[in-house]
Formats: sequence, C-alpha cells, structure tokens
Amino acid sequence: MKKSIIFFIALVLLVGVFFLWQYFDIPRLEIILPEEKTKEEIPGRDLLLEVEERIEKEKITEVRFICGVDTVEDTEGNIYETVESRGRCWLDRNLGASRVAVSYNDAAAYGHLFQWGRFTDGHQIRNSRTTPNPSPFDKSGHSNFIIYGNYPYDWRIPQNDDLWQGVDGINNPCPVGWRIPTAKEWEVEIASWNSRDRTGAYASSLKIPVAGLRGVVDGIGMTGTSGYYWSSTVDRTWSWADMEDQIQSKGLWITVGGAKTANYSRNLGLSVRCIRD
Repeated sequence: MKKSIIFFIALVLLVGVFFLWQYFDIPRLEIILPEEKTKEEIPGRDLLLEVEERIEKEKITEVRFICGVDTVEDTEGNIYETVESRGRCWLDRNLGASRVAVSYNDAAAYGHLFQWGRFTDGHQIRNSRTTPNPSPFDKSGHSNFIIYGNYPYDWRIPQNDDLWQGVDGINNPCPVGWRIPTAKEWEVEIASWNSRDRTGAYASSLKIPVAGLRGVVDGIGMTGTSGYYWSSTVDRTWSWADMEDQIQSKGLWITVGGAKTANYSRNLGLSVRCIRD
C-alpha cells in the first residue's frame, strides 16, 4: 500500500515539473562539447608558425661539419678538401690550386695571387691583364691586376682596412664560413713545423708550396723559391722614401732559409689559404 502511494506522489511531481517547464518556457541546459580547431583558428597562430620554422632551421644547422671529411666550394665553383692543423680547420690547398702540393715547388698547387682586400674578380689569375689606375671603390669593377706603384702602394685609394676582416669581410674571397687567417694564426703554424723554412712548410699538415708573388713592376717572380701568403692583419710601416706612415698588411714569408710574418704593400699579389671560422 505504501509503495503505491509513493509511486503516485512521484508521478504527480514529475507531471507537475514537466507542466511548469513547458508552460513557463524555462531554458534548457545544453552541453556543447568543444570542436577541434584548425591551426588557423588557434590564438597565437603566427607565433606557433614562427616556432615551427625555427625548429626546422635548427634541424638543418645541427649537421656538424667534420674537418678532414667534409668538402667546401669557393666562389669560382672549385671544390676543396679540408685538413686539421693545430686544432684549426684549413683548406687543403691554396685558393685556385688544382691539387694539394706533391712537392714544395709543385706548380699545380700554386693557385691564385690576390691583391690584399680584393674579391675574386679575375685579377687573381696569374696571367690577368693589368692597369695602372687604382680603384676608389671596394669593388674594382674589372678583372685587371692594378699595378699602381705610388704611395700608399695599394690598389684601392683611399685605403680600406675592413675588406678582409673575418667571414663578413666586404671582399672575403674564401668559401662561406671561412676567412683569411690572422698573422697570429700563421705564427702558430710556423711554430709547429719541423723547420722554419720551405722544407718545414711543405712537410706540415698544410703542404704549403712556395708559389711566388706578383709585383707591380717585375710581374710574377720567386716561384719555386719563396712563398708569400696574406693574413687579415693590418699593420703600419714608416716609409723613409715617402716620409710617411704606410698602412700595409701582414703576410707569411717562406724561403729556403727561413719563415716568418712580415709587412707587405697591398698592391702585391700573394697566395691565399683559408681557415674555417
């Protein structure tokens, strides 16, 4: 009997609630599940894309360069092997050389002769044409070797000391990520040789040949006898002939009886060996 009464009361309440809901139009409770948003609808979408791009770039830069295994290409399309010496990575030959030297006077290993601070514009080729006119610009605009023989003995007037400074040097002729070595870096190499002369230079890991130099008067000379290699280091020398302070650049000098760094006029053509930054 009690169960019947309870059931009746519950039924009346349920009908009453339903009547009130319909009569007074009480808002129904709806539960809406969130939809999956596309990348374009996500707040901060641009920031997300930027982060994804940065991750992809970092994946590329994670590829490690292995000295002695990996090769590099210069601005002329020449391919070079690499060699480690004294904890630094160098090109295995001079810029423009067709092979690693097989002797200290191997002509195939001589390579180009650059005027200090000039780009690979054709002047560095050993038989390039000449002009007596200096350039007022960082880029000469031609492929002639400039044989200007007056003070300040440079191919560019006014002079610019920043043309070969580091990998970002204005006219850096080395492959991307490589540069002209400093005078100090050359001195470290000399100290590691068995003898401080052309024999020691060739016997070193760098197999350095005596490739000569190119002057503004006598042309190419000293090939097979002496080697001259540019550094990026700028220095000054007092010129008694001109009674003025002359801005020059340091280079490596190698001959039968010695090896050291010395100052050279920038209108001279010297060899270049690049080092990895």
